[in-house]
Amino acid sequence: GIELDTAGFHLLRSIDDDRDHAVRITTDLIRATGGMDGDSYTFVDKDVQPGIRYAYWLEEVLDDGTINITGPIYGIFIPPGTEQFIYLPLIVR
Repeated sequence: GIELDTAGFHLLRSIDDDRDHAVRITTDLIRATGGMDGDSYTFVDKDVQPGIRYAYWLEEVLDDGTINITGPIYGIFIPPGTEQFIYLPLIVR
C-alpha cells in the first residue's frame, strides 16, 4: 500500500484477544521506506513459547503522530526446523 505519510511501524503482541493486554515488541520504530509503492518488512519475534497462540497488532505511525491499528493476526510458534510465516494485511488509505 501507499506509505506517503507513514513514519513507520510497531508491533504489539498478547496471549489473548484483548489489545489492552498487548505489549509492544518492537523497541524501535520500523521505519517506513515504501513511499508510493509500499514495501515489505520483516520482524522476528524471538520471545515466544511453543504451542501458545499469540495475537499480533500492527501500529502504523504517521508523520503527524496519528496511529492506525490493524489486527489482530494470530500465530503459534513452531519448533525449530519448521518455518512458519505470518503475513499482516495490506494497509491502504
